[in-house]
Amino acid sequence: YSPDNYKNLLQRGQRLRGFFDVEAKEIRLESLNREIEAPGFWNNPKTAEQSLKIQASLKASVDKYYRIKSNLEDLQVLADLEAPQEELNEMYDNVARQIEDEELKSMLS
Repeated sequence: YSPDNYKNLLQRGQRLRGFFDVEAKEIRLESLNREIEAPGFWNNPKTAEQSLKIQASLKASVDKYYRIKSNLEDLQVLADLEAPQEELNEMYDNVARQIEDEELKSMLS
């Protein structure tokens, strides 16, 4: 871990926001949640099941982005608190792996 490495990792993490298309997914989730809460949602079980699957997929994607973002913030807090280098390195490596996994998925999709 070094401040320069962190800045690079932070930039890569911010680019993931576009890959995850967080804003559009959050809007779609809000819409789906309203549909699910509406009376008569279960009148068509097949459509209801599809909506729930879409909701779960969108939520998982958005949650993954926010988990990575939170881990980046935690890494900065540890650095600000002057945590031991070993702890910083471990956290950095963990977050870097998460970002690399998502970058790879982005390239393959």
